[in-house]
Amino acid sequence: MSKGKVIAGGAGLAAVLALAAPLIQKWEGVKYETYLDPVGIPTVCYGHTGPDVRMGQKYTKAQCDAFLGEDMREANYYVNKCIPGVKPLGAEAALTSAVFNI
Repeated sequence: MSKGKVIAGGAGLAAVLALAAPLIQKWEGVKYETYLDPVGIPTVCYGHTGPDVRMGQKYTKAQCDAFLGEDMREANYYVNKCIPGVKPLGAEAALTSAVFNI
């Protein structure tokens, strides 16, 4: 594995999220008003769900970007919990995107 393709630590998380974000944004799309997903869960922005999402609410781009960051960090946490250790940057970003969507 060549130098630069594997990054560990806090700088690595930022790089992983920077790579994963465009993948997630492209496939999720963004909606600034709450909608029901196919199984009836209130959803907003880039697929954000949770107790803070209520039908009838509208969100700003800044709020959606904040939700995306939080949700990607959570997805990355589970990637690293299930697959500990240093991973190639692209692989970790792809896994983070997949977990986000699952």
